[in-house]
Amino acid sequence: MIYFKLSEFDSPDLPGSGAKMCQVFLAALDSARGMYGKPMRITNGFRTKEYGKLLQQRGYEVATKSAHYVCLRLSRLMWQYLSQTSKQEFLNKLINKI
Repeated sequence: MIYFKLSEFDSPDLPGSGAKMCQVFLAALDSARGMYGKPMRITNGFRTKEYGKLLQQRGYEVATKSAHYVCLRLSRLMWQYLSQTSKQEFLNKLINKI
């Protein structure tokens, strides 16, 4: 990756766990960061079951099954069919909503 370090995706209770993230997702995110041209702050990454339980105990709503994988598969298929201009327009619209 060019713009991110794997450690940015670590679960707070397990150093090095960012390496367990989906490599396709990380590559897509790194590419999106390059097109965006500005820094992005990672606020969530890999999460161990233990850390998820801790968050639940603190009152946070925690998903027990991630929808990210399904979303990633659909996004990857869609991304393959977009032109470079369309990709840039998509990213601009997405970032404007943040």
